[in-house]
Amino acid sequence: MENSEVKCGGIVPSVVMKETVRQRVKKTVFLNPNLIEKQGITPEGVEKIMTLHMRKLVIVDAMEACNPVIDGAKLRELADQVTEIEFELQEAWRFPRNIDYHKFWELPHCSCPKMDNNDDWGTPYHHYSEKCVLHADEG
Repeated sequence: MENSEVKCGGIVPSVVMKETVRQRVKKTVFLNPNLIEKQGITPEGVEKIMTLHMRKLVIVDAMEACNPVIDGAKLRELADQVTEIEFELQEAWRFPRNIDYHKFWELPHCSCPKMDNNDDWGTPYHHYSEKCVLHADEG
């Protein structure tokens, strides 16, 4: 997935370097220092976590630039990349891989029920909209 050429709005997430990410994405990633210490994350591990978060932010930025009417396939592929990054983040934080802790409903253009999914976050119960351009096939 690292060499993906999926893009919307002229953004190719896989080729954006770290410095460019910091300039392009207008969001800040904060890591919990207490959790870093509790999980025994090394400085290299912290760097990996930051890099994964930056990759995710670039992909989310690319998703925001997509038109859900004409870019549905691209959006689904980008959403799959976000899912894989979230699994990599769980591993980097030394947590088990568990999709029940992913917040898929927060992705751009997702129309799945927000409140229901927030209520059931961390459980195997997920709520999908049959009209969601990203997740219609999940339900």
